[in-house]
Amino acid sequence: PDADAIRVDYRELSPFVVVKKDQALALFHPRKSGRPGKDVRGAEIPMPVRRPESAEPGQNTRRREDAIVAARDGRLVENGKELMVEEVLAVKGTVGYKTGHIVFPGDVIIDGSVADGFKVYSGGSIIAKQTFDATDVIAKKDMLIAGGVIGRGRASIKAGGGFKAEFVQNCRLAARGSVSISAAAVNSTIYTLDKLDLGDKGRIVGCEVYAVHGVRAAGIGTEGGKS
Repeated sequence: PDADAIRVDYRELSPFVVVKKDQALALFHPRKSGRPGKDVRGAEIPMPVRRPESAEPGQNTRRREDAIVAARDGRLVENGKELMVEEVLAVKGTVGYKTGHIVFPGDVIIDGSVADGFKVYSGGSIIAKQTFDATDVIAKKDMLIAGGVIGRGRASIKAGGGFKAEFVQNCRLAARGSVSISAAAVNSTIYTLDKLDLGDKGRIVGCEVYAVHGVRAAGIGTEGGKS
């Protein structure tokens, strides 16, 4: 292959339009009156009236004298003529080539799974309703996973708040808040500035754990191994 050829990482392409506060979403132009024309015989040709598409400010937007601007960071949504900014990004399906990497300033809710190799960055919290393959996941606030997290390669998970999941496997997990895992932590490295809580049934197997306020688990390690 040609080393100088232009390469495209399709994971970098996203269907979502993310805007910042005070960013202009639409510009208003003053009305201009047309002038009639003439045909080859000198007869006047009336100027037709053209009505270009317009826009109206909606949720989390405001109107300035010459533009509609975003009042919040978030995702731009067009609802007919209305322009809105949503502070929560809801992904209905799987995070994959259809969505690209997820980089969003607010909360992210994922209904489906997260495919291997895709990043999820949130300026708020991340809520996932299924187990997903983690490559690089960052949440400025809490991270709540209904299923578990399976790391691929050098998987990295960082939460600015607390972390909660059913299980964690093959991951490097760091959280400022408490880490709550209901089933098991397997072959992972876990850092928390609070406590690691696996309840009365959860087990820690093949892990390296740093917890400032202690660890609670039903079992640590196996007879043939160590943690």
